[in-house]
Amino acid sequence: MTQSMPQTLGVDISKESLDVHLYPDGRADRFANDRKGFSALIKWLSGYAIARIVYEPTGAYHCGFERRFLEAGFPLAKVNPRHARRFAEAVGTQAKTDAVDAGLLARFGALIEPRLLTASSSAAPIMKDLLVARRALVKDRTAARNRSLQGTSSFINLFLDRDNRPNHFEPLITISPAPKRVEVEATVPSSR
Repeated sequence: MTQSMPQTLGVDISKESLDVHLYPDGRADRFANDRKGFSALIKWLSGYAIARIVYEPTGAYHCGFERRFLEAGFPLAKVNPRHARRFAEAVGTQAKTDAVDAGLLARFGALIEPRLLTASSSAAPIMKDLLVARRALVKDRTAARNRSLQGTSSFINLFLDRDNRPNHFEPLITISPAPKRVEVEATVPSSR
């Protein structure tokens, strides 16, 4: 089956599944949101001229899909969920199911033609993950510094002060028999 008319695929992504809808063809199906499901969807799309695949980002659930379909060379368009919702309101759709959302995303993609993603290097997802981790660590460090300004022990300040931080630090924590009392003893090698 070879379709000459370009199709737009709308994909509603959830944790377990991918609900898909081809526009204007009208075919729809559901696939697992895993490697087998991605392969089955690619096979299902063979014979169609795909103009774009439109989907909304869904936290971590869309990452594997995005990576696999970019590697396969499909034109992907990640759209803002608010824009897709407003499009649904504009065309008068009240229902909110995965299958309906996939159909709306396909129509949205065909009519609005959102910007396509560019294939980035294979290091880009790793760099993005590292950036997210770094931001979380900086946020935690800032929170710890703010707590230290409110009179917590100098033990925490030792770790927050870069200039005076020892190279090797082996904390020994002992808990006394009293249920709410904790003593911390630190062993710091001398700098000689």
